[in-house]
Amino acid sequence: MMSKRHLILIKLDLDDGESSSETFATTLALSLDWIELCPGMWLVYTTSSSKKWVERFRKKIGTSSRIFVIEVNPNDRAGRWATDVWQFIKDKQKKMTT
Repeated sequence: MMSKRHLILIKLDLDDGESSSETFATTLALSLDWIELCPGMWLVYTTSSSKKWVERFRKKIGTSSRIFVIEVNPNDRAGRWATDVWQFIKDKQKKMTT
């Protein structure tokens, strides 16, 4: 079990096509914080392991649905995305180093 604060990326590909934040609000609320990147994809600030997050989501998704969870290195980033996502990463990065 991880105890350090870190960022993970969670991506769902559901068999029923429904992957809104509202559907998984109670699961995402188990994190320290999160932001939706696009439907079915969240950047999550947490102390839990990727394996733990897979276990949490598996309880709520169908057997033919797919889930991908990976730790994110906020020190090596690039791209074009919404300003609030970049600010989320910067804010969490500061908390991870203090």
